[in-house]
Amino acid sequence: MDRSAPDQPIAKAYSFPVSWRPDSLPPDGHDAAIMTAAGDLLDGRRGNLVVGVEVTVAAGWQGHGVSRVMVDAMRANAARQGFGSLLIPVRPTHKHEEPEVSLAAYAARTRPDGLPQDPWLRTHARAGGQIVGIAPTSMTLAAPLADWREWTGQAFDEPGPVRVPEALVPVYCDPEHDSAVYVEPNVWVRHDLQ
Repeated sequence: MDRSAPDQPIAKAYSFPVSWRPDSLPPDGHDAAIMTAAGDLLDGRRGNLVVGVEVTVAAGWQGHGVSRVMVDAMRANAARQGFGSLLIPVRPTHKHEEPEVSLAAYAARTRPDGLPQDPWLRTHARAGGQIVGIAPTSMTLAAPLADWREWTGQAFDEPGPVRVPEALVPVYCDPEHDSAVYVEPNVWVRHDLQ
């Protein structure tokens, strides 16, 4: 908590139980987690493992170790509730700087000490997480070109891939059908809690 602004959160995290096999790694990670959790809730199922889908840290607090506190909190909460594992479709911090590089190749990069090169993947590794796969279609966003133009300030008038700032991969533009689609891959990280 920022004592100078106690009513303003400095970070938030979301996780929830899902009914998946412990070794399950759906290719549509983030989207699959949300859909499964909704179905579980409607059917009265508790789920057998926890999926974390978001950790957000306020801009002024980034780089101060808050993200590690949030990962530790998600781990502790899942363990306290009796779950044995926490799966997270991780969005690497610096992948957007190299949208043409495959996520598998990017995630495999390590520093001389053996830890992941990407800071967010490294935070998970230091917290006990292990990279266990890639969710190639983790989040999908399709929208009319007018929306993409408004969101990005870019023309979106040529067919094919469009590089968008902060996007991990290019957005595919289809002017003939007035739409563009962003399919974001994520890195599956498993935290064993027992």
